Amino acid sequence: MNRELQQGLMRVRMLPFATISERLQRIVRQTARELNKQVDMRIDGENIELDRGVLDKLGAPLEHLLRNAVAHGLESTEERVKAGKSEVGHINLKVSMENDEITLVITDDGAGINLSKVKQKAIEKGMLAEGQEATEQALMSIIFEPGFSTADEVSQIAGRGVGLDAVRSDIAALGGRIDVNNVVGAGAMFNIY
Repeated sequence: MNRELQQGLMRVRMLPFATISERLQRIVRQTARELNKQVDMRIDGENIELDRGVLDKLGAPLEHLLRNAVAHGLESTEERVKAGKSEVGHINLKVSMENDEITLVITDDGAGINLSKVKQKAIEKGMLAEGQEATEQALMSIIFEPGFSTADEVSQIAGRGVGLDAVRSDIAALGGRIDVNNVVGAGAMFNIY
């Protein structure tokens, strides 16, 4: 009886991911409109159920990553056409669950993370010494440092320096981790476990 009661309570706390889908779609639409970009976002796995508390706490980091994908990841319509891509940028969010581990994968078909710009900004901020060799992985981890931003000007969308470090700490607070893969010219992929 005790176990049944516990499982019953757990089920009551579960909500489908779809409960925050509309909010995430709206963030992407608003950001795209403000930046005058055309963006199509797809969410796979909306029916996967997560604990209500986890779902609430995932909202902010996901919003941040999606805003970043639109602002930093996806190129302007003109740049996309020049690069031989469709005018509309694509962002995918895939939610899946394996052995009690939730995995969220955010991919975009943008320009990828500009590692030379990351390196230049890291040198400007004194995070790297001039002429210091840095592996791709080392540069990728710099983007999660507090106060780091590659934005040239500060706006409501980017450049405030409250960036991926906040995303990483929010996810760590849930007992999770985040990593990033990058293909220059083809987009970035953020994996949240």
